[in-house]
Amino acid sequence: MGQKCFWTQKVLGFNRKIPWPCSPFINISNPNNIVFHPDDLNNFQSSGIYYQNFTGNIHLGKGALIGPNVGIITANHDLRNKQEHAPAKDVFIGEDCWIE
Repeated sequence: MGQKCFWTQKVLGFNRKIPWPCSPFINISNPNNIVFHPDDLNNFQSSGIYYQNFTGNIHLGKGALIGPNVGIITANHDLRNKQEHAPAKDVFIGEDCWIE
């Protein structure tokens, strides 16, 4: 994991803004707004994961597993007015949860 992530992040520039090893095939809008246990770096290695958290925080409990092609989104359009965005809300995923 380490050498491959180093090559794609630091040399090729994929996800260069992410301060921990991660796959070039995921999207993290704001790495500063993700809270996770350092032993759980595996959640950033699968393909297609989308962490949309420009303003809200995402909290991943220790031992939580996020499968490929999962989107975790803190803010979206207002359900009553599609032209407006609803305020962001933090997302909490508990310990030992599995999202696939």
